Amino acid sequence: MSIERELIGGKHPLYVNFAVGLEPIRTTHQTDLRILRTRDGRQFIGKMSKSKVKKWGETFALLIRRHRPDVPLEGPLWLQLVFGFPLNKADKGKGCAHSARPDWDNLPKTVCDILTREGFWHDDGQVVIGTVVKVRTPNPFVGVRVSPCGHLIDDDFIKLTYDSYAD
Repeated sequence: MSIERELIGGKHPLYVNFAVGLEPIRTTHQTDLRILRTRDGRQFIGKMSKSKVKKWGETFALLIRRHRPDVPLEGPLWLQLVFGFPLNKADKGKGCAHSARPDWDNLPKTVCDILTREGFWHDDGQVVIGTVVKVRTPNPFVGVRVSPCGHLIDDDFIKLTYDSYAD
């Protein structure tokens, strides 16, 4: 559960890297949404106060606060997430890929919302490259690495891809 920070000018973190010993949530953001009513009868979409996702999010937020950079990360970012789910009996004590639910594309939503709320960056729209890995492991965890990605965006590849569709 270490954090690594490389600083620019001693102030702005170049990247944030940490893991917290918390079992990943199996219920996703979408499954917890409900149509609720205000006291005056207006409807809205939200989460119940006792929702599993909400409780998991509160715990996750508490665990990551000490890893928050002093100032939010700037510019385009690369987010890498590793979700370490507990082993099941068929795994026989060995870590392996987790190819069952929840789907990989539903896992980052809650984490991104919490990272935004906790001030790791200004907005999760800054994430332009994302990697999600699901594994089974003896010790469940959620790993997060956020780094700038301007140097990873290959202009030649983008132009080649665009040109091939433009024809």
